[in-house]
Amino acid sequence: MSRKLGTSQLAGLLGEAAAAETGPSGEDAAQRLGQWLGAFDAVSLRSALRAIGSPGAAGTASAGSPAALAARADPEQVRVLEQDLAQVREALAKLAAPDADAALDRRRHLELQRTMEPRIGRLRDRVRQALAKASPRLARLAALDAAMEQAFSAREQKLLVTLPALAERRLAERGQAAEDALRQVLLAELELRLEPVRGLIEAFRNEVGPQS
Repeated sequence: MSRKLGTSQLAGLLGEAAAAETGPSGEDAAQRLGQWLGAFDAVSLRSALRAIGSPGAAGTASAGSPAALAARADPEQVRVLEQDLAQVREALAKLAAPDADAALDRRRHLELQRTMEPRIGRLRDRVRQALAKASPRLARLAALDAAMEQAFSAREQKLLVTLPALAERRLAERGQAAEDALRQVLLAELELRLEPVRGLIEAFRNEVGPQS
């Protein structure tokens, strides 16, 4: 959750090419994200942010409060979600493994993107549903994540679709072996796509506390 925008492994692999795609360095992250928002998305996101910052939303619930009891009622749920995340990651990572019958090129990368997007989306939705039932504070976080996904997902997917061509061009400039380097980019993209899910599960674990 604390990772800064643009400092992912993916950006590191693509280097200057990734920086060129994200816009002028003089623009901060908030300015660039603001350009992605339509009026409806901005209103939805503002409402979710207000709910997070409303009186009683901040701070840690006391051990005996209904919110804390609800969050601690089923710490096993956190482990289940972590296992789900690990299984999805492993299954998708295997698709990028060397395959004599399907070389990893731009076309194959695009195919794998079409597999990653819905599968990770379903996992993210399951995690949000679990948070919504755990405590009022986590429910607000789940609502904020849903609003952010609605606001930014279309633009994000539009950018990620350009990634295979961008990666091929950048790697060719460096003279790197295409397939191995593209595999690194694909795996880094997978980690990037999973970051919101990891953040939600981390928040759930922090709320549940050391019992799990």
